[in-house]
Amino acid sequence: GWVGDHQLHLFNTNPPLRRRPNTASGVRSTFSSAMPTILDQIFVMERGRVLTAISLSLVGVLTLFIVPRMVGISLENVDRTLDYLQIFIIGSAICLFIIHSLITAPSLVKSKSNGFVYPIMAFGIGSFAYYFIAVVFGAALGDFARTAAWACMMATLTLIPASAYLRNHPEKWQRFFGAYMPTTNIESIYTFSSYGTVIGAWLGAFPIPLDWDRPWQVWPISCVYGALAGYILGSIVALAFVFLGWEIKSKRSS
Repeated sequence: GWVGDHQLHLFNTNPPLRRRPNTASGVRSTFSSAMPTILDQIFVMERGRVLTAISLSLVGVLTLFIVPRMVGISLENVDRTLDYLQIFIIGSAICLFIIHSLITAPSLVKSKSNGFVYPIMAFGIGSFAYYFIAVVFGAALGDFARTAAWACMMATLTLIPASAYLRNHPEKWQRFFGAYMPTTNIESIYTFSSYGTVIGAWLGAFPIPLDWDRPWQVWPISCVYGALAGYILGSIVALAFVFLGWEIKSKRSS
């Protein structure tokens, strides 16, 4: 009866059976939480994202600058200048958009927003603006194809990376266009590289009217070289600022 069961319970010294924990799953969860991926470690800090974006952008632009020459398409060859620029523009647009969308603004990529709309709008408006500026500064109206190709290249280097991050933020676009006022390390990428591209293209126009009779003096070859040199130099300056830990601050006027 009850007494026998009670006595059996008292004299049973074996501890109750316990379920053995699943050590394999525990080890896996601990390992996954303790060992984040390299990209997670890089994206934690804004400085890491900036350094990665600048480095990959430079590698991509330099690769697209060299590869057409390896297959016989030279910028100095007047008959192949447009072919060279088309390859460079398409490749650079895709490369820079992917890099700056995934690295400088990963939260925007996850947010199901129309990320392609703003770069396309910026590219179209910027190309028209650069074409108009080139004509005002003396580009021949009859040379529409070359001028349009140069304008598209300028819009690719200066506006597509910025639009991938700035998106629909009017105050950031106002700082970007209105004055030299980057407030973050990420904004410094676009400020230095864009200003360097524009200044380089402007300096590249100086040899065009000289009577040196060089192949690279034909419009817009020297301006393309100047723009690429300015982009690379501006990106290196931004890389140095971020790498050395110099914060770029701006005072907003009240």
